[in-house]
Amino acid sequence: MQEVSNDLKGIVNVPAGSGMIATHNTDPMAHPDIREALKEDKSAQADIRKKMESLEKTLTQQEIKRRKVTLTTQGWSAEEKTQTVTVTGVSAKETDQLIIPVPALANREAYQEAGIQTTAQEADRVTFTAWSVPKEDLTVFVAIIPYGGGADK
Repeated sequence: MQEVSNDLKGIVNVPAGSGMIATHNTDPMAHPDIREALKEDKSAQADIRKKMESLEKTLTQQEIKRRKVTLTTQGWSAEEKTQTVTVTGVSAKETDQLIIPVPALANREAYQEAGIQTTAQEADRVTFTAWSVPKEDLTVFVAIIPYGGGADK
């Protein structure tokens, strides 16, 4: 454990590293001022519970979606070297979510050699663009991660 600065010694035990924060926060000796304030204030306890339930509900509603798509050899436009595929759950608005395509391990080398990347999205559809058209069908896993209110927040 990292040494605590002199101005904090005797007040609270501050753990080193973020992996120990949860352990620290559940330690009965941590945050004595907050614990003392909450001991008698039942409305604060209820408010905290309500906020935690709301946060849990929000996180449950904003689950990461996972989709599997196939970029077929016949699906590429020869001239533009693009292919648009159905990806259920993708929003037409880019700031609603983060879309992360990851090729299957067996297709990773071909995907990278073709220089494939996502270049457009619309409702339930994603367009992939390649430097060169791959000579085999490629499996791509797409993660759709909600921003929860837009990228600008």
